[in-house]
Amino acid sequence: MTEAAYPPVGPAYELRFTRRALGDLRCGHLAPGDLTSIESATPWPAVVRDFREQRGESPATTGGALARMGRGDVYPLHGPHGGRAATWFDPVAGVCWFLGYSPAHDYTVLEVRAANGELLPDEDDEILLELEREELDFELRVRPGLQQLVTAALRQPRCPARGTVGQLVRLEVTAVVVPVAAETLVDLTLVLRLPPTQGSTTPPGWPGPMLLERLAELATDQPADTLELAYPSRVPLASGDRPLEPAHEMAVAVINWQR
Repeated sequence: MTEAAYPPVGPAYELRFTRRALGDLRCGHLAPGDLTSIESATPWPAVVRDFREQRGESPATTGGALARMGRGDVYPLHGPHGGRAATWFDPVAGVCWFLGYSPAHDYTVLEVRAANGELLPDEDDEILLELEREELDFELRVRPGLQQLVTAALRQPRCPARGTVGQLVRLEVTAVVVPVAAETLVDLTLVLRLPPTQGSTTPPGWPGPMLLERLAELATDQPADTLELAYPSRVPLASGDRPLEPAHEMAVAVINWQR
């Protein structure tokens, strides 16, 4: 099966602050991706909430870009709480950056920063981003994309949902849904494409020989010892079962998972 059959799955982008923006918010001691801590520590928590809520829905705005920023893709972050902020989306890195904030009601500080070539993320911002992504543990990398695949599989039973989660593992997820009285029971099959990782290194928290069991836990949000697990040789499809390809695949099934 080709790599195109396993498209990237997970959050489309992350929200992050530049070092200069953290300084604006008096949070230079905090991690640039820790929005919760930044919101709690800054004297201007409302603008962090605006960033989370507005840019969490879309990395840009329909209100048009800011003038005098030296480019046409720097956007204002509007909110009812005063002050001025600007954001920029880097589609290559998959980051919507909070570039700066001023409690004043104009963009002078940001305009000066742009004129001096200091508005966008600098080399230190990018290096820190790369290092933090390399240090993300297995669960943080895999859980969001895996649960997206589970949601897609539940919406279309017996229709495999495939993707590469956390830029790490290629998975096929299939659900067989059985209504029983007032409950819904699911047989959830996770097929791991071999080799088990995309890349030469494994992240912290890599489960090793317990990989299939850990994937079952993350898919269901339940400990493995509370799940009824099986290791099938066939995978359910709408048209019937297909045989597992043992040279290229490993599988685990969660049986009678109660939704």
